[in-house]
Amino acid sequence: MTEIQPDRDAPQKSLLSFSLGVVFSTYTLRKSVPTALVVGTFLNGINQFPHLLHHKPLVWSKVVLNYLVPFLVSSWSILSTRLSKEEQSLAQKKDPCDEGAGDTSKKRAKY
Repeated sequence: MTEIQPDRDAPQKSLLSFSLGVVFSTYTLRKSVPTALVVGTFLNGINQFPHLLHHKPLVWSKVVLNYLVPFLVSSWSILSTRLSKEEQSLAQKKDPCDEGAGDTSKKRAKY
């Protein structure tokens, strides 16, 4: 997986570059492309069945969207998980002294 650390001085640009790095990383593509191929083929079979049955030409914009949407959903899922993990790791690095104060259930969960 590509390790990209966002720059906190330019949050918009770094978030975009971080997101693109995650979406187009080898890990994400290995997960998202097969998902898009399987789900997209299934959706095309459902959506284009009347065209195939009556030997009409396919609607190519629908074909493309039927593959693109599952790819984007799968990639978004991986990206949102990765962003959540990044936020958690930044919060842990930011407040190491606050671990003992307040809620003690965190301490118990570690043991």
